[in-house]
Formats: sequence, structure tokens, C-alpha cells
Amino acid sequence: MNKVSLYVYYDENYGTSWDGHDKAREIVEYLKNYQFKEVDAKRLSKVMSDAVQRGLAARETVVVFSLDVVPDTVVDNPSSPSSNSLFRKFLNVGNTIIWIGDIPLCYVGTPERKITLGNQAQQAVLGLNPNVSTLPEPGKLVRLTLHGLLFGLPSWQGIRPTQRPTSTPPYFINLAFSLPEQQIHAYIATYIPGEALSGFIRIYDFNIGKLRKLDEALLEGIVNIAFRNPLRFLRQRIDQLSIRIEALKSELDSLGPKLDEILSILKSQQQR
Repeated sequence: MNKVSLYVYYDENYGTSWDGHDKAREIVEYLKNYQFKEVDAKRLSKVMSDAVQRGLAARETVVVFSLDVVPDTVVDNPSSPSSNSLFRKFLNVGNTIIWIGDIPLCYVGTPERKITLGNQAQQAVLGLNPNVSTLPEPGKLVRLTLHGLLFGLPSWQGIRPTQRPTSTPPYFINLAFSLPEQQIHAYIATYIPGEALSGFIRIYDFNIGKLRKLDEALLEGIVNIAFRNPLRFLRQRIDQLSIRIEALKSELDSLGPKLDEILSILKSQQQR
């Protein structure tokens, strides 16, 4: 896919679980710097429907969910959603959802309320394993897999890891895990053979709403995983390294005269 349409979902009239509206707004404003377009629940349905109608076209649509509650506009039944939901159809044709926070589809929201569905909904809609653990806070430090490292994810303290699906689709890539149980804290679940880098992507399985402010590395990680381009991440690290080298060079240059003076003093002392 050679072109990507970028969106970030946020709607002040819909609820959230772990993410919190203030942190969701931080995510939205940050992503706007990278040409993501903000969409509310109604507009989200239109964006996803249009992408489904295009099918496996030359353009991928990426939606970042800044709120970890699915709006009723993209499921077939808010109380008991199925794989016939627009949310799943969108993924079936090679598009991508990036999910941050609590268990996917644990909650479906309407403007009036938040419906609790539990772990089973992610299996019914996405084919994911419903076996989700809840670790005592502060959770476990996640270890990034090679894919997680290449896509520029930072590490975090994971709280709600899952297990691999028991059948395919989805086809599954582990992005981050914790020891010793090898529990999975971030992953890509794709629904098209060969399209391993598109699909449902879950990251940051902890309560970001409790953070005083979102760390720059966490925000950068969202952008990096949205693009899924290892070269982009490597360029970032090279640029950061170049800045450090220039700073060190400047510091050494400023120390030059002082070092010459010290050497001169030492030389004179030796001659005495």
C-alpha cells in the first residue's frame, strides 16, 4: 500500500476507561502535527464505511483510538457486537486500528452511557483470545520484540497482557511481552494473509489517565507504529545521535583553550 490516510478518533460526548479525556486530547493534538485528522463518532463511521467500500485499494486508512471505548456507531449491536461490525469489516480489507489503554471492546459507548461487555467481546468481534490477565499495579516492565524495537515503541509497565489467538485469522505478531510468563502486552493482529503489518494494533496496556503528562517517547511511539516504517525510526535515532555528537564536539571545542592552558602548566612544572 503506497498511500495512507491518517485519522485520530475523539468524541467528548463518548466515554473512556483508562485513557481519560485530558490524555486523549494530548494524543489528538500531538498527532495533528503529523497530519492526522480528528474525527468524532459519527465521522468515524463514515471514514470506516468509505474505506470498506474501497476494499483492498491502494490506500490504507489508519485510525488511532485516543479513547479506549468503542462508539456504538461502528458496531452492529452495542450490547452484543459481532464480527459483522463495521469495526471488523474495516480491518478485513487491509486497514489499521491502533488501540491504546484498556481491553479492546471491553466497553461500547453511546452518548448516554458506557456498556460493559467484558473480555469475550474482543473474541466475538476480532477473533482475539479472551484470556486477559490483570497484573497488580504498577504492572511489569514490558520487553520489546524485534518488531517492537524496529517500529520504535518505547517500553512501559504493562498491566493487562493477553495470549495468542487460538485460531486464524487473525494472524499475529507479538510486539511486547513480559517475563517469566511470556504474556503479550502489544501486538498486531491482521486479517489478510501476507498483510502482516496492517490490522488491529494494541499498545500501552496501562492506565495512561493516571499520568500527570504523557511522556514524549509514548507519543512518538504512537506515530512510529502508525507508520510502521523501521527506516523512519532509524532516521530519528540517527538524527538524535547527530545532535549529541555536535553538542559534544562544541563542548570539546570550548574546552580546547582550557586544556592547552592546563598542559602548559603541567609542562612548566615538569621543567622545574
